[in-house]
Amino acid sequence: MDIVIEDKIEATPEWSAAVLGANKLMETQIAKYAPRVSAAWDLVWVRDQFPGFRLRVSQDDATAEAQFTLAELKNGPRLRDQLHWLGGDLLQNLSHRQMARLRDTVQQLEGD
Repeated sequence: MDIVIEDKIEATPEWSAAVLGANKLMETQIAKYAPRVSAAWDLVWVRDQFPGFRLRVSQDDATAEAQFTLAELKNGPRLRDQLHWLGGDLLQNLSHRQMARLRDTVQQLEGD
């Protein structure tokens, strides 16, 4: 799994530790269903006051994303559920893309 973490996150030990812990959990929740997944973590600000962490996961031409607070990243059971849902979103988007490609192929074959 390719993972990119924004420098601002890595520069803050507490944030970096929380994101690295989430990465380990993500590998068990998402990578087993989408083995070629890549992930990117970005820092976002919630209501311009609190740090938030956006995780964008991608495989092929499908993407899904979620945002987390620092407290959510530290709450293992809740984080596991959120990553599971994010993985489901990615798989659904992958499925939609594959169905669209299949539909296009069938239309091309019918047109020939």
